[in-house]
Amino acid sequence: EGVQVNPDVLQLNPDVSELYIDLLCQYNPSQVTEILHILEHYRLEETIQITQKHKLHEASAYLLEKKGDVQGAFTVMLK
Repeated sequence: EGVQVNPDVLQLNPDVSELYIDLLCQYNPSQVTEILHILEHYRLEETIQITQKHKLHEASAYLLEKKGDVQGAFTVMLK
């Protein structure tokens, strides 16, 4: 099954990608981490703030690890 993403969505500019991620956090939070693995055009800091705002710890940890903050990712997963 998994997440189905139109290939055109992968080429969105960062503002649109981040808006999409924000909406996904609100309406389909279970798919956020999987989408973050697929999408390419988003800014890490802004997207971390979005996932933290929605208290999506797994997604936040993934982004922190991607940023190189392994300790931060570990801390988030302990919440």
